[in-house]
Amino acid sequence: MGLEPISEAQFAFLVDRIWPVVEDINKTAPKDKVTTFEMLVAMAFTHFSLEIQVLEVGLGGRLDATNTVPPPLVCTITPLSLDHTAILGTTIEEIAQEKAGIIKPGAMVVTALQPTKALNVIKETCDKRGATLLEVAQKYTWERNRADLDGQSFLLRTADDEWRLSTNLLGRHQIENAALAVATTRALQSSAIIISRESIVTGIEKVHWSGRLEVLAKQPLILADGAHNQASIARLRMAIQEDIAHQRLILVLGGSADKDHQAMFEELAQLKPSLIIATRSRHPKALSTDVIAKPFHESGFVVEEAHSTFDAVRLALANAGNKDLVLATGSLFVVAEFIEEIKGIPKEIYTEFSRDS
Repeated sequence: MGLEPISEAQFAFLVDRIWPVVEDINKTAPKDKVTTFEMLVAMAFTHFSLEIQVLEVGLGGRLDATNTVPPPLVCTITPLSLDHTAILGTTIEEIAQEKAGIIKPGAMVVTALQPTKALNVIKETCDKRGATLLEVAQKYTWERNRADLDGQSFLLRTADDEWRLSTNLLGRHQIENAALAVATTRALQSSAIIISRESIVTGIEKVHWSGRLEVLAKQPLILADGAHNQASIARLRMAIQEDIAHQRLILVLGGSADKDHQAMFEELAQLKPSLIIATRSRHPKALSTDVIAKPFHESGFVVEEAHSTFDAVRLALANAGNKDLVLATGSLFVVAEFIEEIKGIPKEIYTEFSRDS
């Protein structure tokens, strides 16, 4: 089927097929209506019913709509950190309990390097459910050979094999993600799923992840990264410090009201930006620019406020020299709008979700 989205006609067919079921459920349980995400999950299940499905949970795992599938062949858990704490819990153990909800009896579980307390929860859950746990950091080692604005290459080793890989994605954390992907595909191979070595190498080489240290221009250097919590901002900071040469940093920063913006400030302040442009997306949960600007103001940084991403882009470019770095981050919504502006992509505006509605 390739990597193309389904057609509009097929999408419409799936809506027509699923909608009567949604209406029936909503009539019988009017206080607990089917969400848009749950409907999309049902549509995906229907469309891919004859395929091998790779499902990413929407939120958490234990109670997520994607977790209604039969026992999966492999459960993969990426690095856990504090996020969505109002829903998933305020400690790493509570969040790990929610994430470990995808672990099914007898499944193979592949986990990235985790905080100790989170790993303990994952181990306990695997023991209780008779699942086999593979810790990638114990089975794989990696060594980076090249890193530049076009990507990076690295050597991935196990006790009995080695892989020479390259990826377009920037930052050492993407090598860890690649190791997790290789470990997951090899686990699937042990379940008699045929995935060629060439397919794995090519898949990692060709992956594109918009809004993740995405290079939008080089003179000046313009990057967009959707990091929006302390852990992901820390990884972004390390990647900038290690791999991204620049003269001055102009930071275009937004945020959402439900995130720990003080923790993000503490990470980003270490990059010593020459100019911070505090902005906000069109999303109704967008944090106000004065809240974003305040800790930088108080710490003596030069800060401007732009009340739209459109204004932020123009202010950033007006202040950037050819050797400077313009970095947009702090919110996936701000980053999406930033990319729209840089690439000239038509805006997606949904009036029913506007801040003023």
